Amino acid sequence: MKKKGFTLVELLVVISIIAMLLAILIPALNRARAGGQKIVCANHQKSIGIANQIYANSWNGSFVPLMDTSVSKPAGSKGNYTYYCWVTNKSFRDYMNFDKRKTEKYDRTATISDETGTILPVEFYCPADEVAKKKKVSSKGVLVSFGYNATDWQSGFEAFNWKIPTSKNNMKFAGYKVTDVKSPGNKLAIVDSIDWYVFWSGADYTSYWDKYRQINPDDYLDAAGASGITIFRHNEGANILFYDAHVSYLNKNKIFVKKDPTFPTRLTKDATGMWSAK
Repeated sequence: MKKKGFTLVELLVVISIIAMLLAILIPALNRARAGGQKIVCANHQKSIGIANQIYANSWNGSFVPLMDTSVSKPAGSKGNYTYYCWVTNKSFRDYMNFDKRKTEKYDRTATISDETGTILPVEFYCPADEVAKKKKVSSKGVLVSFGYNATDWQSGFEAFNWKIPTSKNNMKFAGYKVTDVKSPGNKLAIVDSIDWYVFWSGADYTSYWDKYRQINPDDYLDAAGASGITIFRHNEGANILFYDAHVSYLNKNKIFVKKDPTFPTRLTKDATGMWSAK
């Protein structure tokens, strides 16, 4: 009478085949997941770009400003903020419907007392953002996935340090005027980050991303002495929102080119290239 069941050799063959199939499938599944995360991230940035266009239409043709250091508490909000940055701009948040989206409690190390602050709603994080998923704000009150381009601020432009417009006719210290941004389809506005602002110098992947990857802003300051870092979390590249509200994906070596003379290497007002809005 024959014995039923598999022999040891047959079992080993089956296990080997399963292992081979998994070795083939898992990388493909990881690539598919990463591709899906990149698409979701791009959709978030697209929504931000549309809201920025709406903001400009409502505020005399000026995009949402990057930051206001003259106030600590935005009108109509409950929080106490170290910085009043673009994410906390009341009109912009209303256009994005941020304050009605899902919020969570966070491990707070900053002087922020509610869930609006410089913090994006949970569902608006880039799904590949490992820093935001930790739900821990930095010492600057940061829990975001996207950074606004602040390179021109280092050149002395007014778009970084602004005052809240008292009316739609008093826009002297508002954000960039739509008409001031030449070739908006080629000018970087928002990019994947771990901070609410970014600099051209912070996109130097050889000095930052390649060494430190996804660590929070405080750790970047401690380890590299740098802030405003671009995070190339999408297969060594990043999604870029341009001022005309379209989003493109670029590899890190296209986003930062150290020797390209069109980039603002000296951070001067006459700098050209993607990182200089004006």
